[in-house]
Amino acid sequence: IGIEEEEVEGWNFALCPDMDHLVKLELNTSSVLELLSEFFNFYQEFPFDTHVICPLVGEAITKYNIRHSLYLPLRLKEGRRTQPLPPLETEGKKKDKLDVNKGLVVQDP
Repeated sequence: IGIEEEEVEGWNFALCPDMDHLVKLELNTSSVLELLSEFFNFYQEFPFDTHVICPLVGEAITKYNIRHSLYLPLRLKEGRRTQPLPPLETEGKKKDKLDVNKGLVVQDP
């Protein structure tokens, strides 16, 4: 669509100014109370002992797969365009690694 990339520290922040080119989303009719309730129910049932929360790819990933770099989503593997993501469990210096041996782990670069 000819959108000029706007990169900040390796992340593309370009926005499409033409609403006609954007994906049409359904109107969410849930109340704020319903959405908040669903949010807390999701995390109440989340398997924190075996999974990592990964907002970057929008899904939970097993700690085992993070530890061993197995079956990772492409977006998590490739990272930012010009700068790599922080190292996972098996890569990099200890202070820079994602420590999956905690009760709550969020992989959010």
